[in-house]
Amino acid sequence: MEEHDEAGALGPRLIGRDGRFLPESKRGLPLPSAAFFRFTQLYRLFPGSAMVNRYYMGHIPEDETSAVDAVTGAFLFMRREALEKAGLFDERYFMFGEDIDLCIQIRLAGYSVYYYPGVTITHFKGRSGAMSSYRGLGHFYRSMHLFIEKNLSSRYIFPVRALLHVGVAGVALVSFILRTPSVLIRKLL
Repeated sequence: MEEHDEAGALGPRLIGRDGRFLPESKRGLPLPSAAFFRFTQLYRLFPGSAMVNRYYMGHIPEDETSAVDAVTGAFLFMRREALEKAGLFDERYFMFGEDIDLCIQIRLAGYSVYYYPGVTITHFKGRSGAMSSYRGLGHFYRSMHLFIEKNLSSRYIFPVRALLHVGVAGVALVSFILRTPSVLIRKLL
């Protein structure tokens, strides 16, 4: 941060409890094409592609410091002035999307967001249990709708945003349906 005056936020290299690199350490914006490749898992076929793996910025090596669109809120180091200009976390988000939204606000305030692999932390994903329940899934998909309206409304006209909302609703429906058998089995046990 001292070497880059334009740096407003920085995120380290994240590893999971199994020691493997977590690709959400460095992220692109969840624009429609990036979201499509992410949700269909097609990004896995082209892990180094700047286009197909845009969400996880697969073209940036995990050991390379780089300016990125967003880093994860699991560890977010910020310059005070950048936070004061960008504003705090948007409280309308509940646990999902608030970090990407804040990174966008920091970038709109004129700062850069950096991925810095010189520091590694272990992220114990899923410990909150939020995604293991219908309520958690609901929060996740509501955050996606909020993100579309807040951050994509100036980029896409209404009919396109409406299609994005329909797409999110469709993915949510599939997620709820696929989760139902495991939820029923847990309740029966």
